Amino acid sequence: MKRIKTNMKGFDKLIEGGFPENSTIVVTGSPGTGKTLLGLEYIYQGARIGEKGVFISFEQSEKDIKEQMKQLNFKYASPKFKSKILIKHIPVENINSETTKEIISICNSFRAKRLVIDSLSTLSINAPIFSNIDDVTSTILSKESVFSPSVIGYVLIYRFIYLFVSNIKKLKGVTTLLIADDSSVVFNSTALSEFLTDGVVEITFQSLGGSFSRALRIKKMRKTKNESSPH
Repeated sequence: MKRIKTNMKGFDKLIEGGFPENSTIVVTGSPGTGKTLLGLEYIYQGARIGEKGVFISFEQSEKDIKEQMKQLNFKYASPKFKSKILIKHIPVENINSETTKEIISICNSFRAKRLVIDSLSTLSINAPIFSNIDDVTSTILSKESVFSPSVIGYVLIYRFIYLFVSNIKKLKGVTTLLIADDSSVVFNSTALSEFLTDGVVEITFQSLGGSFSRALRIKKMRKTKNESSPH
């Protein structure tokens, strides 16, 4: 099986040398644990070995992301890397039913091998809603179904996320990281990862002698004998 090396220090040995090619991985953690940084390094390390990568952000502007890469000493501005990395900001107000197709088109046009989407939590909170009850009943519920407005809202959100991830997984030859905030009330990363994705990487804060440090754990990785204890 071909594996996509992350080339991040100490990470690949935890997953038998890299992510299975064409897999979709959820990276979860509370705010500030470094999920976005992991995604940026995944894209950057791919560019170093000639693999094109796309970073999609619903939260930060392209300018902010590039500034973040600069602070990490990632040489994004050099011609070698600029031709291998595509950063795209999709503002939350522009998220709609065509967003998945837009991302797929970007990846295909750029011939990407790596994709990072930051984040599913923001996507779920800003998921487009149906315009009328006929749209809902034709795709999700029967007209005889009776639910409270709050329940219907959750059904629509989960339906949108389910279809979004399912369609992203159809990208050929692309290994994807989906960043998710595990403290999000709307987004249940555990349920999604169980049914849809190929792996779960969890980043947490752990207390060590009165101070805190980040810990990384591979909760799940299909087709891989992974080390599941925190590192």
